[in-house]
Amino acid sequence: MRFLKQVDLDRVVERLEREIMLEYNLKKLHGKFKGKNLEKLLGEVEDEWGI
Repeated sequence: MRFLKQVDLDRVVERLEREIMLEYNLKKLHGKFKGKNLEKLLGEVEDEWGI
C-alpha cells in the first residue's frame, strides 16, 4: 500500500487518456484510408511538400 501513496494518479490518468486517444485516432485514420491507394497518396504528399 505504501507504493500507491507514491503514485501520482493524475499523471497516470493523463498518460492513459493520451494512449486511448492515440489508439482511437489510429483506428479512425485506418478507417479513412481503407481501400485507398496509399502509394499514390504518399507520392502526392511528397510532391506537394517537396520531400
